[in-house]
Amino acid sequence: MTNILFAVLALLISTQCLGANISLNEDERIVIAGEIKVGDYNKLIKFLKKDNLQFFLDSAVILNSPGGDIPETLKIANLMNKSHVTTAIKYGGSCFSSCFLLWAAGSKRLLNYESQLGVHPLDQSEWEYDETFPEERITKISKNAEAFLTKVGVPSSIINKMNQKPTYDYLIIDSDFLEKEGLGNTLYYQPNFLKAVEIKCGKAPSHKNPTNKTENDEPLVKDEEWDRCSRKVKKMIQSQSKTEISKLMFLSK
Repeated sequence: MTNILFAVLALLISTQCLGANISLNEDERIVIAGEIKVGDYNKLIKFLKKDNLQFFLDSAVILNSPGGDIPETLKIANLMNKSHVTTAIKYGGSCFSSCFLLWAAGSKRLLNYESQLGVHPLDQSEWEYDETFPEERITKISKNAEAFLTKVGVPSSIINKMNQKPTYDYLIIDSDFLEKEGLGNTLYYQPNFLKAVEIKCGKAPSHKNPTNKTENDEPLVKDEEWDRCSRKVKKMIQSQSKTEISKLMFLSK
């Protein structure tokens, strides 16, 4: 747990004033790194408008963040959800607190052994020492975060365990946790996306984490044909959603 707290602290210090860093890595994957602050949604929109939208849609969005402003994170997560992107955590990196909203926004969500995913109550962790912050707004923010997680298919068992944690601790979600909880594909895919894929491609095979550790590793499926078919379904769904995605980007500054 000490290592996790140090990792979060290091990410917070490195991005104390600048907010999230949004970039395109050498594998042409969009990376969202650092603390998320107000203004980062518009920063992402501007970045996508610079001929980066197709990378956003085609490849996994790589996350490495301690979380940050919850309403701003929800705006980004909503765009990611409507865009039906794939989400992953940077190899050797971490995704904590409200960053979990971004990871959960993926239609397909990737985990690997060398990355850390953790969440705690998404309520007043950022404002608990600010007596001027209205209690009713804290409650609304918490409810909005939980409603989003429910919408994208995060099981209530995880939300309940998340809310049982103190704000300084994390519910760590990894492949061992998912196996123990009997979740498996329930968290690797959004339920509606998985249903659409299984209609076209047949029942999803079980996943396993890769043994060769590289940043872009994905959980391997036993049936490569099914995996190729699922990618085609994803592109089809994205094509049907392009009007809504374009509208979101046009309405943003």
